[in-house]
Amino acid sequence: QKTLSDLNKILDSSLDVICTINANGEFVNVSAASQQVWGYKPEELIGVKYMDLVYHEDADITSKASEKIVSGNKITNFENRYVHKSGRIVPILWSVNWDEKLQIMFCIAKDVTEKKRLEKAVERERDQFFEMFLKAPSAIGMLKGADHVFEMANPLYLQLTGKKDVIGKTVAEVFPEVIEQGFVEILDHVYHTGESYTGNEMLVKVDTQGNGVMTDFYIDFIYQAYRNGKGKIEGVFFFINDITEQIQTRKAIEKSEKFFKGVTENSAEMIALIDSTGKTIYASPAVSKEMGYTYEECLEINIADIAHPEDALRLQEFLMKIMMYPGVPKECPSIRYRIKDGSYIWVEGTLTNFLEAEGINAIVANFRDVTERKKSEKILQASEEFNRTILESSPDCLKVIDNEGRLQFMNSNGCKLMEVDDFNSLKNKYWWDMWGDENKQIVRASVKKSLEGKAARFEAFSPTLKGNGKWWDVMLSPVTKTADGIEQIISVSRDITEKKKSEEANSFKANLLNTIGQSAIATDINGIVNYWNRAAENIYGWTKEEALGKNIIDLTTTVASNEQAVQIMEELKKGQTWSGEFKVRKKDGTIFPALVTNSPIHDEHNILSGIIGISSDITEMKKLEELLEKTNRLAAIGSWEIDVVKETVYWSDITKEIREVDKDYVPVLDVGLSYFKGIHKVTISQKVQECIENGTPWDEELQIITFKGNHKWVRTIGEGEFLNGKCLRIHGSFQDITERKIAEQKMIHLSERLQMATQAASVGIWDYDIVENSLVWDDNMYKFYGITPDEFSGAYEAWEAGLHPDDLLSVREDIQMAIRGEKEFRPEFRVVWPDKSIHYIKSNAWLYRDARGKVLRMIGTNFDITEQKELELQKEKMIEDIVQRNKNQEQFSYIVSHNLRAPVANILGLTNLLQEENISTETAMYANKALILSANKLDEVIKDLNYILHVRTHITERKELVNFSNIVSDIQISIEAMIVKENATISCDFTKVTEMMTIKSYMHSIFYNLISNSIKYRQLNVPLMIEIKSQVINNKIILLFKDNGLGIDLEKQNDNVFGLYKRFHIHYAEGKGMGLY
Repeated sequence: QKTLSDLNKILDSSLDVICTINANGEFVNVSAASQQVWGYKPEELIGVKYMDLVYHEDADITSKASEKIVSGNKITNFENRYVHKSGRIVPILWSVNWDEKLQIMFCIAKDVTEKKRLEKAVERERDQFFEMFLKAPSAIGMLKGADHVFEMANPLYLQLTGKKDVIGKTVAEVFPEVIEQGFVEILDHVYHTGESYTGNEMLVKVDTQGNGVMTDFYIDFIYQAYRNGKGKIEGVFFFINDITEQIQTRKAIEKSEKFFKGVTENSAEMIALIDSTGKTIYASPAVSKEMGYTYEECLEINIADIAHPEDALRLQEFLMKIMMYPGVPKECPSIRYRIKDGSYIWVEGTLTNFLEAEGINAIVANFRDVTERKKSEKILQASEEFNRTILESSPDCLKVIDNEGRLQFMNSNGCKLMEVDDFNSLKNKYWWDMWGDENKQIVRASVKKSLEGKAARFEAFSPTLKGNGKWWDVMLSPVTKTADGIEQIISVSRDITEKKKSEEANSFKANLLNTIGQSAIATDINGIVNYWNRAAENIYGWTKEEALGKNIIDLTTTVASNEQAVQIMEELKKGQTWSGEFKVRKKDGTIFPALVTNSPIHDEHNILSGIIGISSDITEMKKLEELLEKTNRLAAIGSWEIDVVKETVYWSDITKEIREVDKDYVPVLDVGLSYFKGIHKVTISQKVQECIENGTPWDEELQIITFKGNHKWVRTIGEGEFLNGKCLRIHGSFQDITERKIAEQKMIHLSERLQMATQAASVGIWDYDIVENSLVWDDNMYKFYGITPDEFSGAYEAWEAGLHPDDLLSVREDIQMAIRGEKEFRPEFRVVWPDKSIHYIKSNAWLYRDARGKVLRMIGTNFDITEQKELELQKEKMIEDIVQRNKNQEQFSYIVSHNLRAPVANILGLTNLLQEENISTETAMYANKALILSANKLDEVIKDLNYILHVRTHITERKELVNFSNIVSDIQISIEAMIVKENATISCDFTKVTEMMTIKSYMHSIFYNLISNSIKYRQLNVPLMIEIKSQVINNKIILLFKDNGLGIDLEKQNDNVFGLYKRFHIHYAEGKGMGLY
């Protein structure tokens, strides 16, 4: 019994579970380690079937292994999984022997959780390397030995070089052409010296097709030696970025081609008894198996003698420690012990001081061989250092980001590019917080995409940590994948700031030429087109793609002008400039006149390299006289001018027709004024004098007598032109408004007739007894309300039921005010008939009061004024239409009399000047430039006229549902440069009304004009704020535009805000007014 007790103590001191199982699969004996390994005390397991603890997925293999053991096979290396009492899974390594005689299995169960963890870590590290190698954004590979044999090459390298089968071949065999280029010599140097080599923008010629034709590549590359575990150089790594086409390649990360070798199996745990001097007095068979010593040799060993010299002190300190804790198991630190062959193994385990325990009198040592684990840890550490070396070698900004989007690593070159002094200040911060607000969304989306296992790429602007702005081309790739998903992603950011600046400069130049309204065409010296702007597409009908590479003569000249075009081209080849009118042809064959200026282009050596031509379609200018005549006839508006200095008078043809004089009549001021009628003659004379003396303009409607004696009403508008305070001339418009005046007179007569009809209309009588709440009507009242006596109850409420809902409250108030004596009862209101028609009623009432002033009854009359109201509305509509027509004619009058006449007069004067025989070259050039300027001014006015006519003819354009936010967004995109330049902020609130049914082009024009005018007339040195919101007031949609700009005095200029050519800050900026007329 004592011996058995001693044996149990020894077994219970083991870290592994030592147990016996009977033929029924039930536990018979179990050591104390079961509580540490499985969570169950030994007494809880006795009699329990061992299969009850086996993890369900391992039940089948466990049953089959049990059958083999019972059949006489000894198993010392079987693994399965048990379910811990807490529910977690525990991997177990079994050593089992079946005793046929006793019908008992003797078992040792080792918890190999730590071993499995290390195996998984090694596997994950290997998978991470493979994934990084295959997905690396750089061409990478490994050359082994002095002959530089390809041992590894990623797909990107094979794609770059055009090769497929390179593994096992030398560089000289695969690329014989690079030997003379010096690359093999560089590889030899790196291999023999261990010195890394970095090449930037080096030219390499490669036969990518295998046909002897060399392809040029410019590459950035790094050659770096790699060493084995003993420090000896084994080969060369290479990293290559193809920068030939500036395409997006990335310095990738390459991990070692050597993967961690799997951890060898751990042997069964060793058990030994050691005396107080450290000498072994007992060793289990596992000791001999693991350390190579025979049992007899083990008994001669002192553990201090076989401990590694570097670990001897640590062992001694531990032995002294356990002496202080008798009976208490203590974890022993990892110690290296020399085995029989002279090598060392790492051992760790548990030692328990049983020196004072009778029958044992020894230190019980339970220990295991952890050499393989130690090797794995060393390999893992070396791999991490190796990976970091690869990451640090990339010339781009390379970052490792975890699955939460937080920065975990940035290489040294990346820190330099981002101007980061200490990466620890950024570690574990969210990557997107380093970007501006405008780019955070795209960065988040790219991280999300990578975490889904996909590569992501974007270009964006982000300042460095020190605030210096840079553009980045960013590639993200998932690199660490586990069963739970992507754990890490690699971000490679390349600085493309200089490239962006170049693109923006070129884009600006191209956009500049596209924004001018004239055709810009560039050719070489043989007339082959190499530039064709957007205006050229619109004018000539050929698209840019159709025109490039074609001869300009074939594209634009007519048969009749071919010879002249060839002559012009010859003059241009001599370096001369040509300008003039030229008949040209569109793609569809249409021939039209164009104003063309061709100029030579010289290169930096002043050698003629091409020709650029600027041309404009002047068809509209040629039709000017016809259009002016039609415009004047349409508007029936004439113009006039008084030259105060020369005392001469000019009348247009329309003015002469209104005056009824011949076209060759020469007007005189006094004579013209004398034909104004009566008091109107005095009025016009005063207006002319006030304009000359004070500059006061006028707008009067007066009567005249024509030269043929007919009476007419005219509207005359005049304003003066001054120089140094002196009036030089007066000009204005002259419009026949006789028909309008006659119409107005008719409206006055109509109003009088309506009034008489109203007075003669029938009257309804009503009597309301307030005390009894009874209402009595005569027959006319029923007619006025559209009901019969049977449909009326005679109560006050019945009368109210017929009132229009919008008038009910105001009529009630009128009644109460009359009862209180505050006003007479004389309201006008609407009633709704049973057929839903609306009728207008005018009511009068007289109140009867008692002696104390209390109102007892109201007696009144009703008049049906529906017809009168309708006629009044019709009258208001007619007057409104006439006023609007008159305003429209005013706008035409202003253009014809002023904006058209000034450029026409200049063109006529300059044309006469050019016809002079002795005109100098300088004067001719000046006249030509002035002529073009006047023609352009004239063209602008004509376009305005055409646009007005276009707007009026398209008023029935189809309506559609228009979204306010979409319109603002479209406008912000179209004028983004203006908004950014002026630092304008536009805030919108369309929560009340988001959209409306209207003509989209009109609504777009309203928004565009108001927003662009706000930007144009901002206050200097004040950040511009524009607010736009929608409201609903009285069932009407209100769009409210507000800014903090210069502002307009609406009290003075309310009627002129949207007038054509109406401007209020003339000297602040160029323009033609608010628009939207």
